[in-house]
Amino acid sequence: AVVSTQSTGEKNTKKNAFFKSIIEYHTEFLSLTLTPIALIESIERMEAKSNADSPAMRIFTQKDWALCKTAARESTERYRDGKPLSVLDGIPTAIKDVLAVRHFSVNCGRARRGMRQTADADIVQVLRNRGVVIIGITSMDEMGMGVTGINPHHGTTRNPYNDAHVTGGSSSGSAVAVSTGLLPFTIGTDGGGSIRIPSSFCGVQGIKPTFGRWSAN
Repeated sequence: AVVSTQSTGEKNTKKNAFFKSIIEYHTEFLSLTLTPIALIESIERMEAKSNADSPAMRIFTQKDWALCKTAARESTERYRDGKPLSVLDGIPTAIKDVLAVRHFSVNCGRARRGMRQTADADIVQVLRNRGVVIIGITSMDEMGMGVTGINPHHGTTRNPYNDAHVTGGSSSGSAVAVSTGLLPFTIGTDGGGSIRIPSSFCGVQGIKPTFGRWSAN
């Protein structure tokens, strides 16, 4: 399922200056006024700044800038050649810590590291096939058994509107990544509100698809 689109209502307190939609990014990529690699480099700087703040935002539990920059450079070349894979080509996203993503472990918010994955979950593979650039893995309540975003192992993800308030959960990092303007959309999961709760707490739109609409593999 997807936590998507821009922040709504009152402007949040974190000074992330992106807040662009997928279509806006795609339009800039087509005109080459912005490239996927330049966007990723900007996101890297902004994410580092968000964790240098006190308290830190703690959006990600895992990320690999080298890997996503490689994907972004490949996407940039496709746009320069006039051959983007889709409207999603070069668009950055991140995945909740319950879905398999190649090169990352699946931990479900636990302290213990799981095995590094060698294959993607179906929805992740669909995104890759369309050129999406996957930055990393977002924070969540441990084992999805919470609705606050407080994680004793990886730290608490902060609400962008008020860092003394919780983000909601369990897809906390996915909601905050969108609410800060860092990413235009992210992937979460929802069995009993885990997309809808943090989306409402963080002022973004969360979509829980009909059961069976997306593969659970």
